[in-house]
Amino acid sequence: MIYDGLLERTEGFQPHTYFLGDDGKCWGYMKAGTDVIERFKKPLSFSKSYRKFDKVKVNE
Repeated sequence: MIYDGLLERTEGFQPHTYFLGDDGKCWGYMKAGTDVIERFKKPLSFSKSYRKFDKVKVNE
């Protein structure tokens, strides 16, 4: 399955990839350097304020 993700590009942060639902909440993430998507039990609130991201497509 292919997911749309946001790759962190903010200076001083690890380049993890975050996955957001249609409601804007983060349902999972992929740590930098791995191919495993970690899913949360409950979607978490997520803010893109003061951060930089690149849109990416990820195969699971």
